[in-house]
Amino acid sequence: AKTTGTGDAVAMSCSSVSSWAGHDDISIVAQTANICAKSVALSCSTISAGDGDDDIFVSATGLSGAKASSYVMHNSTIDAGNGNDVSNLQTTGTIASGCNNTVLGGAGNDLVRLDHVGKAGCLDFVQSCSKLVLDGGANNAVMHTTVDGGTSSLGDILSLEHNYADAGALSRLTSQVTVKNFETLLIDLSDGQADRFNLDSLLNAVDILRCRGNAGMDLMVMGDAGLDSLDAHGRLGSPAHNDVSVEGFTETFTHYEISYDKQTFDLYLQTGVSIP
Repeated sequence: AKTTGTGDAVAMSCSSVSSWAGHDDISIVAQTANICAKSVALSCSTISAGDGDDDIFVSATGLSGAKASSYVMHNSTIDAGNGNDVSNLQTTGTIASGCNNTVLGGAGNDLVRLDHVGKAGCLDFVQSCSKLVLDGGANNAVMHTTVDGGTSSLGDILSLEHNYADAGALSRLTSQVTVKNFETLLIDLSDGQADRFNLDSLLNAVDILRCRGNAGMDLMVMGDAGLDSLDAHGRLGSPAHNDVSVEGFTETFTHYEISYDKQTFDLYLQTGVSIP
């Protein structure tokens, strides 16, 4: 749905999309070029992808500085079904509005991407008094490589991208969204999003999420060459393994085993990220 007029752009309203078993590509896009209007991708609607490795893209974007905030879903459900699925939720406003919004990964190793594009704004994940549940579901066994050049499988991954890949947004995620059954938090600082990240801030967010239904959650960080970390307490030390592949990604990573708050975390930094 796209509008340049005075009305809001609503892609799906009181509707459903269902697919059969097998690989499916589902794309729902709402876009407005009116500064007084908002975009809504799903309103009181449901996406059910069924079994198979599915790709779901749901986007609601509007003009920067728009008077009405766009949102991906309003009282709606995205059920990716069984399989290794990718659900990409993109917005210039928030992810959810209303009191009943759920994203389900289902069985398999899933990737849920929350992507805030355009002007950063306040970086909320939900509208005021709204609720959003992100449930990674059951996953295949998490396996960390034991050798250089090996492959790791990191279970269900929640990825924060573009403007959402921010320490301030992380604090809002833990306070605004119910996140459960994810094994890994990915902070994606690619595309020049940042030139430095604070390791303790990221570990603190993962620590909080571990206590809220994401037992044993670990951390991945991706970024452009030249990205470095602020590691004020020298937690990283020497890598456990180099040139590691992670299932579902084409990039390679450096694997660290680090301690924080009397716990052990596995950290994967994209190759090329520097440690001062």
